[in-house]
Amino acid sequence: MSEGQVPDQVDARVLTTTQLIEALREAARGASGTEAAVGLIIAHGWWLTHDGFLRNVTVHPARTASEVLMAVADWGALCDLTEEAGLQHAFAAVLTVAVELASWLDTGWRFQELVGGLDPADTVLVLRAVLHARLGREAGPVELTPFPM
Repeated sequence: MSEGQVPDQVDARVLTTTQLIEALREAARGASGTEAAVGLIIAHGWWLTHDGFLRNVTVHPARTASEVLMAVADWGALCDLTEEAGLQHAFAAVLTVAVELASWLDTGWRFQELVGGLDPADTVLVLRAVLHARLGREAGPVELTPFPM
């Protein structure tokens, strides 16, 4: 590559977390399923520093002052990370839901199996992601209360 030429891709592992978040959001903008998946990954936080996740994110650098950094996840490849030995259920479940929302890939998991072992905070994150995937930015605030019995 000649001096001053911008590379085609940047290693996601050299970005700050803030840069990665902004680049993921920028690339997902306008596709509600991908926006939901990216939002879930960002809100959960753990995957943003996982080497396996970062190796499966392609970062396209800005080539001009008017362009922005974009980071695109390879959701199919990320699905394989959920099979890592010793991975906590919550981490695998969050990534699996994100994969399904972004790619419509059938991971073979039933929704109840995924959310059944989540703590309340992670359950809310997953529900917010599902709502965003379904309604996009039109999704309003939701009050989560038990059903009356």
